[in-house]
Amino acid sequence: MLWLNVLERYSTLQNSGMPGLAIRYEDMKTAPHETLQKIFEYCGLPTSNMEAVYQVLEKDSQAGSGVSQETLSHKKSGLTESQRTDLFRELQAHPTIQSPDFVIPGTWMPTPQVR
Repeated sequence: MLWLNVLERYSTLQNSGMPGLAIRYEDMKTAPHETLQKIFEYCGLPTSNMEAVYQVLEKDSQAGSGVSQETLSHKKSGLTESQRTDLFRELQAHPTIQSPDFVIPGTWMPTPQVR
């Protein structure tokens, strides 16, 4: 429900003309360099030494703790089937955000990789 509230608020701000850069977490994970480059450019930050930024951000700052990427990658959501059903029902009743795959209009996407 927090995710839904965040998307609703972002949409409200976006519709009122507030600038923002929407980026999906999935894109941050699959195209981190391109995504970070875009964020830096959007914020007007220098992009001359991005290699140092990439090196810092590749390290898990929570390594060894209960919230490390390694620990969390093995964890299940913890929702019961009933809770999951309630969440999907809530999403389906929403006027615009009706799926967990919803993407805010105008969301930046990385360049597709050509194979």
